[in-house]
Amino acid sequence: MSGAEIQALMALLDDPDEGVYSHVRSRLLEQGDVILPILQAERQDVTRCETSVERLDELMSGMLERQALAGLRNWSASRPCAVMEGAFWIESVCGFGQMKEEGQIAFAALRRDVWLELNEELTALEQIRVINHVMFTEYGFQRASLSEQGAAHAAPAQVLMERKGSPLGLGMIYMGLADSLGISLHPVSVSGLFFLAYVDPQWDASSEEVPRVWFYVNPFDGGQVVAPEELSMIAQELETQWKPTLLDPLQVCFRLAEHLSRLCEESGHLAVAQRLTRLMEVLR
Repeated sequence: MSGAEIQALMALLDDPDEGVYSHVRSRLLEQGDVILPILQAERQDVTRCETSVERLDELMSGMLERQALAGLRNWSASRPCAVMEGAFWIESVCGFGQMKEEGQIAFAALRRDVWLELNEELTALEQIRVINHVMFTEYGFQRASLSEQGAAHAAPAQVLMERKGSPLGLGMIYMGLADSLGISLHPVSVSGLFFLAYVDPQWDASSEEVPRVWFYVNPFDGGQVVAPEELSMIAQELETQWKPTLLDPLQVCFRLAEHLSRLCEESGHLAVAQRLTRLMEVLR
């Protein structure tokens, strides 16, 4: 389809006849993902009427969901799964604009700066100190207060841009750094908190052997190192039955989608919550 034909269809988006819109919608969707940047550019046109804006939003949301579903299917079938890739696909349907690409760029810069400080001679605790220094001192990441912990502070790309996050938001970025840099940190969940277990680097994740945990890291507390017995005491104080079960990237991304879906539903963004629920089916 030529550019002139696409523009002619765009001009019909504000037509009050639903039959006309149905035809326009079908023709535009036939063009596939290449049409998405054009729709996004048209959405910025302040002269468009409310009907046209609503229809553009519907078209873009449908295309972003389709992209995310395909991306998650490919991602979940790959091994190993890079947790941040899955997280960015999930976040792409949440209505935060073009945050996926911006988040990828921000994460790559953060990862590079951590990598530059690492070397093979560092001990496990020294590796953690490097991540903490770069992430919390140089970049200034901080915890969101309880009243701030909405969807934006759980969605990793948004957290990367604002440098403030919930336990899950900060935890996924910390996990993503470790995951991409070969540092032996694996996530565990304790009553809504997000800890990372540093396990014996020689442990084979594909085996059924229970790994030996050297210590835990709490990304929501500036990367504080916690001894195994301390975490057991924290779990007891929270009156929760807990055992140190490691989560894989699919499980973590499922929890992200589930958490974002609940927050969106609570805030009245039902269409977004439904899209996230459909993404969860891919991750089960």
